[in-house]
Amino acid sequence: MNESNESIKQRIAAVIESVPQPEFVASLSFHLAEDWSGDPAVMILVLLKDGEKSDNAYLDRVNHYKHMLLDAVVIASTGYLPYATFRLESEQTELDRDEAETKAKLERRRHRKTAVAA
Repeated sequence: MNESNESIKQRIAAVIESVPQPEFVASLSFHLAEDWSGDPAVMILVLLKDGEKSDNAYLDRVNHYKHMLLDAVVIASTGYLPYATFRLESEQTELDRDEAETKAKLERRRHRKTAVAA
């Protein structure tokens, strides 16, 4: 019997929530997808708080947390390979703004083409 995507999402959410979240993590989200080879994957996005001192000790703590997350998902035996991306909150804000600007430009172009065709 195949497990539903919703059931898998709930199981992965529970596993991720069981990993203690360090103070430097602002937020965490994930979605189910396919990796580069077409295998089922869990794409985890961890947003890190701005302003942390990026020294070796900090990087070690971030890497330790990353491995705890990835190991937890693998141990849950969902059949989904975990991938984690870590990004500063400010970087994500800039990416979101750039994406919104790109979408707005495309919409304006589409609207102009529709108006010209009419």
